[in-house]
Amino acid sequence: MLVLALSGCAAEPLGKDAPRLREDQCLDEVRVDALDQALERCDRVVDTFPRAARPLSDRFVLHTLRGDHGRACQDIEKAAALLRSASDGKPSAPEGDPQLVTDIRVRQESCRDIPAAASP
Repeated sequence: MLVLALSGCAAEPLGKDAPRLREDQCLDEVRVDALDQALERCDRVVDTFPRAARPLSDRFVLHTLRGDHGRACQDIEKAAALLRSASDGKPSAPEGDPQLVTDIRVRQESCRDIPAAASP
């Protein structure tokens, strides 16, 4: 009965990959010669944690490494929007991670510096 009560308090919905995936797993063991596999794993993390900014911010890195700046910038804008919506419009990390806020802000600036990435 305790297990049922605790599972009802989960912040994110538990999908079929939830026991195996962590919110911060996108950039684990990334190899330049295996970026496609890293991106596939990160896509699963993003799908498992749809209301978390960190996986989107991490997937920005993978898209950037693959040269897909448009998709990278779309992800970072979504991550920034998630942070704003979780904090009443202020750009802060609800989980208390100021580094995540800084990372997202810097990545947004890099998107503004790339003309092709700035337009959807």
